[in-house]
Amino acid sequence: MSYASQISQDPPITNVGDKKAREIEEHLNLEPGWLDHEHPETISGQQQLKPGQIDEILAAKCVAAMMETLEKENMKMPSPRIFGAALITLYSASQSSGEIIDPLPVLRLAILAGTADD
Repeated sequence: MSYASQISQDPPITNVGDKKAREIEEHLNLEPGWLDHEHPETISGQQQLKPGQIDEILAAKCVAAMMETLEKENMKMPSPRIFGAALITLYSASQSSGEIIDPLPVLRLAILAGTADD
């Protein structure tokens, strides 16, 4: 079962393994071990977000979908700058419905745009 499908379960299966957890923490600039602990204050449920606040569950689902797509498509992990830009785009596009859109086009465009800057 893929990580994206695990966290989409109700209730979510959140054991991603140490290696993937450290990769996600690194790409989100979280302190190492952050995913090893519950953070009940960050669970938004149906709570309305304040300006500037992010839905951390949706953000985690976006990261998982991107990681799964990279693996499935056998794509090389992009630089943190490109990964971050793709994550922001995917999160923003998915925010209105709360459902993750297909991350493949987003990743391809971010990678293409990133290589144009080099």
